[in-house]
Amino acid sequence: MEMEEIYENIDEVSFESSKPSVNEKALQVSNRGLHGAVILLGLFCGFLMVGLISLGVHSAGLSSAKANLTKSLQISDNKILSLINHLGASYIQISNLTEGRARLNITLNNVRQELERLRAEKPCGKGWKRFGGSCYFLSNDIASWKTGRNYCRNSGGDLVIVNSKEEQKFIAGFKRGSWIGLSDQEKEGIWKWVDGSPLTLSFWTPGQPNNGANKPVLGQQNCGEIFSKGTWNDVSCNNELHWICEKDN
Repeated sequence: MEMEEIYENIDEVSFESSKPSVNEKALQVSNRGLHGAVILLGLFCGFLMVGLISLGVHSAGLSSAKANLTKSLQISDNKILSLINHLGASYIQISNLTEGRARLNITLNNVRQELERLRAEKPCGKGWKRFGGSCYFLSNDIASWKTGRNYCRNSGGDLVIVNSKEEQKFIAGFKRGSWIGLSDQEKEGIWKWVDGSPLTLSFWTPGQPNNGANKPVLGQQNCGEIFSKGTWNDVSCNNELHWICEKDN
């Protein structure tokens, strides 16, 4: 009986001693938690390392991009500076050309004035009168419009062309009925000067030109004359009148 109790006690002690204690369980749990923390810490360090590497690569890329941008800006600045210098040089050239043109205009004006002075001093020739820049001749003889024109052309001019009121007043001062360089021989009613220019300024006598008022006895009146009173008239080109020549001085 005593031996059985002893064995039972031994079995209970053995069974109880084989069970882990509370501290051992806590230690096991703690070890597992520590192991997990180490793993997590390792993963975190790995991610951190990858992030740092990526950040370094990105930073290097930004530095390279910044360097390229700085270089591009420097090149652009140099181009802009070169363009500004070129524009400045062009402005100076334009200024010089403008000044040169102004001096040339002054010189041309001086030359023109000198030519006018010399022309005014140049004699027109015997029997000729000067007015403005031209010389005028009133014939003593009378002849047809064509004959009078031939005389003028042989003298270096032509029948007078009236270009202004002042010139009209001047030739009216001759006070003699004379041929002028005006006709409508090419086309009736279309009056032209001997140089082919159209009539734009006229001093016709009222009612003229009338082409002879359709009177056959008067014939075709296709040539212009200036009356002694200064107004114009159309008359037959075959009539015989004095003539007025004009030539450059």
